[in-house]
Amino acid sequence: MKFRSRRSEMDIWPIMADLFSGLMLAMLVLLLVESGELTETKASLAKALADSEAARTRAQTCNTGLTQAQQQVKKTEVKLEECSGPVRGLQEAVKLAKTELERQLGVGKIRETESKLGFTIDSEQLFDSGKMDVKPEGQTELRKICKAMEPVFLKHDRIQLIIEGHTDDVPLSGGHFCADNHELSWFRARAIRAQFLAFRDQFGDDKCDLLRGNERRVVAVGYGDARPLSRLQGQSDDDYRRKNRRAEFRLDKLEESIAGNPAAH
Repeated sequence: MKFRSRRSEMDIWPIMADLFSGLMLAMLVLLLVESGELTETKASLAKALADSEAARTRAQTCNTGLTQAQQQVKKTEVKLEECSGPVRGLQEAVKLAKTELERQLGVGKIRETESKLGFTIDSEQLFDSGKMDVKPEGQTELRKICKAMEPVFLKHDRIQLIIEGHTDDVPLSGGHFCADNHELSWFRARAIRAQFLAFRDQFGDDKCDLLRGNERRVVAVGYGDARPLSRLQGQSDDDYRRKNRRAEFRLDKLEESIAGNPAAH
């Protein structure tokens, strides 16, 4: 009996060894699996951290870009306000000028320029045909214009009046003092400006000063027949040419220069 018992114990040891080996192998496999999952988890965590950092960097970049864009918008708004201020002032001056001109000259006595920034008078109201000196009736009209523009210039100190001389396309006859229509229009614009200057030296109610110490507030320029008006449908040649023989009084911002025009003074 004892012999058989010892033999039985000897038979159990291999089984136990196999079980232990299997258990160790299972534990090793489990450890390897857990190690692999841990590595994957660590890799996933590292990727998540990297993505988070990249997102934070992008957010900072976007925030910086947004701040810069907001600053640029603010600068643009300031510049728009700087530009729109003079434009609004010019529009207000034109509106006031129209009101004063109607009061001084009467409704329908003048026409708007095609730019809507001034008014037009036919040359026949100011000059005899082919002449450069303002006739007496024209001086009366110009005094009314000066009186109308005076409150405009008083209220808007950055406004100037540009006097434009225009003619039709018919060449001057031989022996004329002026070489061509361009020169005639320039002399006429200068004569109108000179008349405005003369008004500031008058006394009492006849006095009218548009310059206010600044010579650039009234400017004269001649275009001859280079800037004809738009022709109306069915308009006759005579009527079209008469409309082009005109003096235009255009309001503009004082800081703008017309030095590029050789006939500007």
